[in-house]
Amino acid sequence: MNDVIARWDGFLAKLEQRYSQVLDEAREGCTMLFERTGGDPIPMSNAWTAMESRAQALESKISDTWNDSVEDAFDEIDAPAAVVDRERDKGIALAEQLERRRERTRVELFAAAGRRLWEQGKAEQAGGFPCTQCGAPLEIPEVVAAVNVTC
Repeated sequence: MNDVIARWDGFLAKLEQRYSQVLDEAREGCTMLFERTGGDPIPMSNAWTAMESRAQALESKISDTWNDSVEDAFDEIDAPAAVVDRERDKGIALAEQLERRRERTRVELFAAAGRRLWEQGKAEQAGGFPCTQCGAPLEIPEVVAAVNVTC
C-alpha cells in the first residue's frame, strides 16, 4: 500500500511543480506581451486564455489519473476505505488549491496591467491636452475610457 501512496504522492508533487512552471510562464509571458504591445490588453488576454487552458488541463489531470488508475491500484491491494478516501481527498484538495492559485494569478496580472494603464494615463494627462483648434488647455475628466472633450 505504501508503494501506491508513494507513487500517488510523487505524481501530485510533479504535477504541482509543472503547474508552478506554467503559472510562472504565464506571469512572465503576459507581462512581457503587455509591455511589448504598448499596453494593449487584448494580446495579453489571448495569451492568458491559452495559458489558463494548460493550467486547467493539469488541474483535471488529477481526477482523471485517480479515476483511470490510482483508485484501481488501491482496489487491487484491498486498501482500507479510510486510506482510499484520504488519498482521494488529497488530490481534490490539491486541485482546489491549484484553481485558487490560477485565479489569483489571473487577478494579479490584469490588476497590474490596469494599474500600469492608469499610471500611463495620469502621466499623459499631467502634461495637459491643448485644444486642437485654439490651443487652450482642456480639462480632461478621470475616466477609464476614451473621451472626446470640447473646448
